[in-house]
Amino acid sequence: MQIVDGQCLLFHKWPSEEFKAAFGVVLICIQFFIPFIVLVYCYGHILFMLSKRVHRYRAQTTTMQNLPWIIESNNNTISVQGQTCEIQQQCISTPVDRFQLARRNTIKTFVIVACCFVVCWSQNQVYYLMHHIGHEVDWNSTYYHVTITMVFLNSTVNPFVYLILYKDYQVALKQFVHGWCDCGSQLLFAKAISSKQRSVNNSP
Repeated sequence: MQIVDGQCLLFHKWPSEEFKAAFGVVLICIQFFIPFIVLVYCYGHILFMLSKRVHRYRAQTTTMQNLPWIIESNNNTISVQGQTCEIQQQCISTPVDRFQLARRNTIKTFVIVACCFVVCWSQNQVYYLMHHIGHEVDWNSTYYHVTITMVFLNSTVNPFVYLILYKDYQVALKQFVHGWCDCGSQLLFAKAISSKQRSVNNSP
């Protein structure tokens, strides 16, 4: 601790400049590069599994269409050994379409989340790295405080990304808002009835 111009400041005494620079590199790896690699791996694994399912359903659809006992296949009917059966188109096409849509949404989500992570974290991490490798930095500057704010802002971005891209989150939010409004309306109605009953009981 040291008092400078009436302010209490904390100074770190590094064993050497090399150790200080190495610590800065390790810090940026732990706080920036490793989380980004984990993010890429998780979304890459999701895309890989979705692609496998798309290929599997396509293979099953192709096999079903080439079976010898299917004599004729029209829009919503198939002829099996002289008998015509009605089928729903979604039984074959919907799984593939659903997984392809999920894959596209996953790609969009990954791109947006990754860009937000890089934009929000990179400037602060570069600022710390510059300090550790010997550059003079101003810890009281507006730019430094903006980088800190962006780091905290990154924690609030992802829910809004999911809300914009996925209808399930939009439906859940609408249900929550409607439920909250209905609950508030019921409370107001109950209070109005209770106050009315009290006024009737107190009347002569």
